[in-house]
Amino acid sequence: MPSLTKLGVYDPQIRLSYFFRTFDSPSLQEFEYRAHALTKLTLVATDFTRDRLILLLRHCPKVTFLSLSIDRDDYCGQTVDDDFLEPFVSPDEDGQYLCPRLEEWLCRGPTRFTDEGILKFITRKQDGSQPQIAKLKRMHIAFNRIHVVDISGKTEGFVEDGLDLQLSYSPDDIEAFAREL
Repeated sequence: MPSLTKLGVYDPQIRLSYFFRTFDSPSLQEFEYRAHALTKLTLVATDFTRDRLILLLRHCPKVTFLSLSIDRDDYCGQTVDDDFLEPFVSPDEDGQYLCPRLEEWLCRGPTRFTDEGILKFITRKQDGSQPQIAKLKRMHIAFNRIHVVDISGKTEGFVEDGLDLQLSYSPDDIEAFAREL
C-alpha cells in the first residue's frame, strides 16, 4: 500500500506488532488506533508535532511503558521539551492526566528537555502529591547534548526508593542506550 496516507484501526484484538512488521506504507501520514487496553507503546517520533504526539498519547490512558525515539532534531526533537512533560503531571481542563499509569519511560534523541525540567517531572511523579498518577519505576533518557546541571543529589531519594533512573549524555551512552530501545 505505497500510496496509503491515512489509516484507522478500531479492532482492539489486532496485534499491532505483527501488523506493523508486515505492513509497508511509506506514505502513511496519519494513524489512529483506538484500544483502551494498550499498555506498552514504542514510537519513533520523527515527524510528530507536540500536539499530535500528545493527542496520540491521550488515546492511550492505560500505557504503563513508553519508549520514544527521536531520529531528527529538525522537527519532533524541537517539540519534545519541558512543556511536553507538563500534561503527564498536570491535569487538563477535564481533570485528565496524560498516560496517568506511566511507570516506565525510555527516551532517546535530540529532545529539548532541560535538566531542571526533568527534575521537576520526576519530582512531581514521585513525591506522592498526585495520587491520580503512577510513580515511575524506570526512566532512561539518552540526551543528545552535554550535561548542564547535576540533578543526581535531588533524585537520590527517589532512586533509593526504587526508581531505576539513567540519564545519559555521552555519545557512547547514547549508542548503547539505542540498542536497549
